[in-house]
Amino acid sequence: MRLKILLPGLIILMLLVSISAQKAEAQAGNYIVADIGATALFMFAPPAGPLTTIFSGLPFVAPVGVAIDAAGNYIVVDSGASALFMFAPPLGPPTPIFAGLPFVAPYGVAIDAAGNYIVVDSGPPAALFIVPPPAGPPVAIWTGLPFVDPISVAIDAAGNYIVADLLFPGLFIVPPPAGPPVVIRHGAPFVSPRGVAIDAAGNYIVVDRGVPGLFIVPPPAGPPTTICAGAPFVMPSGVAIDAAGNYIVVDVGPPAALFIVPPPGGPPTTIYVGAPFAAPVGVAIVPGAPPPRPVGGTVLPVNKLAILAPHLALFGLVGVVTAAVVMKKRRKA
Repeated sequence: MRLKILLPGLIILMLLVSISAQKAEAQAGNYIVADIGATALFMFAPPAGPLTTIFSGLPFVAPVGVAIDAAGNYIVVDSGASALFMFAPPLGPPTPIFAGLPFVAPYGVAIDAAGNYIVVDSGPPAALFIVPPPAGPPVAIWTGLPFVDPISVAIDAAGNYIVADLLFPGLFIVPPPAGPPVVIRHGAPFVSPRGVAIDAAGNYIVVDRGVPGLFIVPPPAGPPTTICAGAPFVMPSGVAIDAAGNYIVVDVGPPAALFIVPPPGGPPTTIYVGAPFAAPVGVAIVPGAPPPRPVGGTVLPVNKLAILAPHLALFGLVGVVTAAVVMKKRRKA
């Protein structure tokens, strides 16, 4: 009798666990893209899609950068709202972490080993901030020169901040907690470095929209070597690195596009082009390897059953509690 009473609640709780596991598996390896033109956040499931709109419109104004925290939340920096948002997949909505001064025009975000949000701001004044979770406030790591237009940031294995500066133009390393910034590379071959990521070997991977091209810079100071340049790139603006070491590049275009560039030298392969992209400028990758894709089939990037998870959890909990109360009353009878 006890088993019959407990069984419905236990089944629902098991189903909830299964759904959560499926959702995590389905998202692993997906590309999260911030698009300033579409005022949206997109998810692309490799190798061939689909491309899904995660969220669009307010409170986003000009989403330009994205990172993913240890809990799997998408951390979005918005230059138009002068704000940092957290988006909890799969449904959100975006919630402000911090907005307003001292942010002016924040453009890039990374997350350090302690979970702090590291934000570059093109200003004025140009600055690098650390934002302790859950809500800051931002604390300036460095402000002003030699920064001119810091626009992207990554963090190396030693915890140093690697900053791409669009108008300097070049690459800086900023030792925590307070710098100062040290020039890694200034000038040619860089023209307008727009994004930076760090590969498994510790190399700095820099995308330059002015060349247009993709470069590798061995630490500590290079020199930069061209991975690939020219067509099909038009205005590449963001780069991330997947679990296999491929370079994932977003390009404002026209046409707006998403590329995969196999190391060491490509060439770039177009994996998505055109609408709903308008001006994709930031990209991050959900940790973990993507699940196998069935031949001739499609795996959705987010399991639709995950939407039911909170309701199933509540129903399952009620079932278990009710069963416990019933058994207690029967023992007293």
